[in-house]
Order: sequence, then C-alpha cells, then structure tokens
Amino acid sequence: MPSWGEAAHDVSIAGAVLVVLFEVLRAVRSLGPAAALRALLPATLVVTVAAVVNAAGRTGGPWCDPDSILQWHGVWHLGAAAALVLVGRVGSRADTTLG
Repeated sequence: MPSWGEAAHDVSIAGAVLVVLFEVLRAVRSLGPAAALRALLPATLVVTVAAVVNAAGRTGGPWCDPDSILQWHGVWHLGAAAALVLVGRVGSRADTTLG
C-alpha cells in the first residue's frame, strides 16, 4: 500500500459516515423519528451483519482463509455498499416528503 493509502482509506470512511448521518437527519426531519427508524432498520441490519462477517474473516479471525476464493472482507464491502443504497432510498423518500 502506498504511504498515503491508509489516510485515503480513512477519509473515505469518514465521508461515508457523514453522508449517512446527513441522510439520517434528513429522514428524521421529513418522516419523523419513528418512521425514520423503521425506514433505516434494513440498512442498519445489513451493515451490522457485514461488520460481524468482516470481523470474523479478518486476519487471525475464525473464518480467515487466505487461500479461499471467498474473502470475507469483500463481503463487508458489498454489505456496506448495499446499506448505503438502502440509506439513499430512504433519503429519496425524504426528498418527496420535504418537496
């Protein structure tokens, strides 16, 4: 990894967190807290499962197998992307409610 690789990785995570926080606040504002919670629950479940899978598949973890075609860190990326899509869909609903 290049010397700047870790910083780029961390900045991208911080950016994703900020996008999610913005969408959550927008959903709460337009849908109300209870409806926003219900709407965001699927994304929360997906990212939670992805995080658990990632932790189990990390180097030294119980599912770590460097020779396997299935790499659990990749599953984390797919789960995180799916959760961002789900959050974005909630944001789209918030747009129609606000607009």
